[in-house]
Amino acid sequence: KLGIDPLEEPLDGRRLYELMHPSRQAIKAFLLDQRKVAGIGNIYASEALWMAQIRPSARANTVSKPRAARLAEAAEGRAADAPIRNELVARIRSEIADGSYETPEKIDAALDRLLDEIG
Repeated sequence: KLGIDPLEEPLDGRRLYELMHPSRQAIKAFLLDQRKVAGIGNIYASEALWMAQIRPSARANTVSKPRAARLAEAAEGRAADAPIRNELVARIRSEIADGSYETPEKIDAALDRLLDEIG
């Protein structure tokens, strides 16, 4: 059974704290456990922990309510950004494959264009 999916239901600090409180797992391992929080992979867990200023090795049950709230906000934001990032990466890969990137200036211009298109 999959846990909360931040893209489908709100992941607020209170709910995350309630999920984390009984766990003695390292917080990063907790976030990567799809039975607890679905859809968070290694990079998003790392970014969310960094943004919430929580050591990845900290035990989940030692994270305070305010830090759990910051972590929930950061995790939800990282999950929401995923489709945009995935589209950007796919577009860049396709342009690399067709030889569009010959110089650093062309790479910068293409990134600017793609970011403008994605919004």
